[in-house]
Amino acid sequence: MQAVRALLPQELNAVLGNKLPTNVSHGIVEALAAGQPRERTVQQLVEYRVLPRWDRYWAEQLLPAWKTETDAGRTPRPPYGPLLRMLEDTPECSSISCDDRTDVHTREPCPACAMRAEDKRAGWGAARGHAASVDDVRDRRDSTPPCPHSVPEWLSTTRQVGNRSATGRTVSAGGRRLRGLTCARTARTLWGHRSSAEACTPVAEACCARNR
Repeated sequence: MQAVRALLPQELNAVLGNKLPTNVSHGIVEALAAGQPRERTVQQLVEYRVLPRWDRYWAEQLLPAWKTETDAGRTPRPPYGPLLRMLEDTPECSSISCDDRTDVHTREPCPACAMRAEDKRAGWGAARGHAASVDDVRDRRDSTPPCPHSVPEWLSTTRQVGNRSATGRTVSAGGRRLRGLTCARTARTLWGHRSSAEACTPVAEACCARNR
């Protein structure tokens, strides 16, 4: 325990007190992982796990609070919980030599973490490219002018009457009011629209005959 404490930041070690609680002592032993695949020496544990976390986060969180307590004449509360968090083994890749994205043996950035990060970037790029292609197709579709020969939506909608299918609307043509049903061919005659149905469906053949 004393070997680990000797390598801790001075401000941190000073606040821990003379004797560590049992759970903190067990946390140090567990972090060293003697005889296990992720075993660390005291130097490796402090240099590659505790110090980076202290510098990146905990120092900024704890030091101002400790100063406030000291200035007020009070003894800062020992940060046992934060120390356990700094000792915790949280592997980010499959490499047993990696601690916080650094290889503890080579002192270089972990290659497995670098490959993992590259795979993530490639996945994000592919997702963004797919989203952009979908948006491009949608934009082209929305900007395409409608066909001048298309039948209006209300004309292309059919309903069943008895055994006949027809578009439902009452129209006027040549002074005559055609009540009730108007077939696709009649709609083409009256408005010049070409129906998707090339042949008049069995609507009202008499109606078609009157408007041919």
